Amino acid sequence: MDCCLQHNICCIVFSNHLLVVTLVLLRLNCSNATLAGLTVGLVTHLQSVLNTSARSVAGLRHSAHVTDTLASFYWLRATEQIKFKLAGFATELSMILRYDILA
Repeated sequence: MDCCLQHNICCIVFSNHLLVVTLVLLRLNCSNATLAGLTVGLVTHLQSVLNTSARSVAGLRHSAHVTDTLASFYWLRATEQIKFKLAGFATELSMILRYDILA
């Protein structure tokens, strides 16, 4: 394969991955603490968006399993993202409260 063609393919794959991260993951990450009370059905829809995004970035078929792909991209599942963000907020809150008590 021509070196220039390989470079162009790598740029396309990288730009696709960057676009997905910007549009999907960052948007979900910014609001996932507010998603804590969602029903299972709505979380399933969010997970479907993540799965489709992972398939798009990896170039997989629609029927392909994406669990390993999500792990290789270091992406958490929708429920795990929500729990992770809530744990971060709880840690920050406990540090603030501890500081107020000591001060």
